[in-house]
Amino acid sequence: MIALISHGLASPLGPAEIAATARAAGLSRPDRITHAPVLGAGEDADLAVGHAVLDGNTDHGERCRRLLELAKAELGPASYDAVLLCTALADPLRWGPEGPPELPADERFPLGHAAPAAALVRADELITQRSCRRVLLMAVDSLLDSASLAWLAAQDRLRGPETPDGVAPGEAAACWLLGPADPASLAQIEARYRTPATERCASSDATRWFDAADGIPSARDWVDLTGEPWRYRAWGALSQRLQRHDLVICSDSWGDVGAATALAAGSLAIAAGERPTVVWSMSEDGSAGVIVLH
Repeated sequence: MIALISHGLASPLGPAEIAATARAAGLSRPDRITHAPVLGAGEDADLAVGHAVLDGNTDHGERCRRLLELAKAELGPASYDAVLLCTALADPLRWGPEGPPELPADERFPLGHAAPAAALVRADELITQRSCRRVLLMAVDSLLDSASLAWLAAQDRLRGPETPDGVAPGEAAACWLLGPADPASLAQIEARYRTPATERCASSDATRWFDAADGIPSARDWVDLTGEPWRYRAWGALSQRLQRHDLVICSDSWGDVGAATALAAGSLAIAAGERPTVVWSMSEDGSAGVIVLH
């Protein structure tokens, strides 16, 4: 088991301590996105609404770099031996033939929402095998650049008059400094990751979550539900099997923040003093992640 030593967060609600209080109070910061596609027709036509950290429209790579800078500033001075970076899925429909922009890191995990769980499994290997004393784990994503918004709109996934159960796009970055297990740390961490499902349906998605969750304690559940029905169907099937009903849904406050979701949610849970906590995540390809904070 490894330990969380410190963390930093850049979210639509601010850094972790402020965001935890804002979320508990039910606050949100949605706004119309001036560079988003117009949704609906006639009198119903309107701009998409999103949860932004940064002003203006810049490309995805620049937004991610600036988000990571903000999160690392909250982390404070830190020494580490390796950097693991979690980013969005390398979906050609989103990025085209050139693929997603490259960001500096020692190892990259372009696995979407479930990426932090996979990266934590790798960080555990590096630390327990003593390849590294400390590891910096970073996660970043933005759905607010023009290309990502157009991708969501083209797939009818962007929330609007005709798609009320679609995605409310957001952006965030989170950084966790990890080290060997230490009772004095912010939290002890264990993580499980399950690779993509060969067949996508609510029951197979729930099964992957269920397999990853074997033996985890009863705790407050921070669940990666973004408004889209397929994630709710998977959680509904799982919650009935596990009888878990005490859940927090962060996207109500900051929209869908993609690959940053799990680390961002974990940062809020720590800032709110909620332990044990279980953070559940699932990528669009069906890969599942579970992170337990003791």
